[in-house]
Amino acid sequence: MKGKKNKKPASLPVIILLLIMIAGAAGFYFLHLSRVSNHGRPAYEEVYVSTSKFTKIMGEVDHLVYDILYEEGISEKDISFSEVIPRHEKNLDWDYTELKVRVTGSENINRLSEIISKKINSLKPDAVSESVSVSKKRHIININILGLHTHRIVLAPVFKKGQGTPGLPTVAFIIDDIGYDKSLAQSFLTLDIPVSLSVLPYAPYSKTIAGLILKNNGEMLLHLPMEPKGYPQVDPGKGALMSGMDRETIQQLIRDEIALLPGIKGINHHMGSLLSEDSTSMKFVMDEIKKYDLFYVDSRTSNKTAAYKIAKALGIPAAEKSLFIDNDLSEEMLKYQMDRLLGIARSKGKAIGIGHPHRQTYNILLKYSELLSKNYNVVYVSNLVE
Repeated sequence: MKGKKNKKPASLPVIILLLIMIAGAAGFYFLHLSRVSNHGRPAYEEVYVSTSKFTKIMGEVDHLVYDILYEEGISEKDISFSEVIPRHEKNLDWDYTELKVRVTGSENINRLSEIISKKINSLKPDAVSESVSVSKKRHIININILGLHTHRIVLAPVFKKGQGTPGLPTVAFIIDDIGYDKSLAQSFLTLDIPVSLSVLPYAPYSKTIAGLILKNNGEMLLHLPMEPKGYPQVDPGKGALMSGMDRETIQQLIRDEIALLPGIKGINHHMGSLLSEDSTSMKFVMDEIKKYDLFYVDSRTSNKTAAYKIAKALGIPAAEKSLFIDNDLSEEMLKYQMDRLLGIARSKGKAIGIGHPHRQTYNILLKYSELLSKNYNVVYVSNLVE
């Protein structure tokens, strides 16, 4: 009995020590797991923005319009996205869309107008549709979401000459946020259409993937991190250009990040909805970029961006994103965004779509590759800078 009593006090510290060791190991494991998870899931500012009620309703409206047009048998060649313009009001960001639909016969125009208006008005009070009959052969449908004008749909049998572009429309694709998944980056490089890859400077596999891009004679951009409006909840990552930085700090960061990725042809920004609106900071950025033989693509994460305007003013070859193709990864909305992009290309002669390294994004580009190769001039984005 005495022996047993002596063992209890001796075993208690051992048990406590074991529990501490187990807890410590578990803590290390979960900390390590979270870091690995973060490496596999880089933050996309567009995903952060898209969590609002407004954007969810916008998605519902886009779904409805998409469904109606295809259910009514409207062919792709009769759909033209003539305007996709980023707007910002009441602390909300969205792409205002003007959609032109060619419909023959006044009865068909009236019927389609009624169907669209009825479907949209089923979402009242969040979404409201107002149909205006300009003439028997022309209807305009204006859609407001939460009191903001988001869509204008024009139904008519013909449109004026000059609103389309002779010859094949030109399309370019950029995949942002490259550097976290080697296999997926390689998949984009094997597509039958050219796709420019924009690489984050400090991601775990950036240098390895940069080597793959150059080996495959692909086109690489530096995905330059900049401060978003959601900071610090939304973190642009290491090496980000932040508001309040002086000229030398901004330009040294740019020099360091360009040096990390030899072989880049151009630059676009990662996040940056706050910094890209700051003309002074963007002047610092462009003054440094001008020292290199590089172009700049404005990612347009804010409708008030100064990036494109300043780049052009300084003589830097530049272009602007037309739209993001994969903020919603459902197959239906990926197809809708691709159709919007191609509609812009048909109307304006060219369009630039930006996507992210998702398997679904690769799949939609693979699915559209044959159509794109036959009916569009698909190029690296360097061919669309001016």
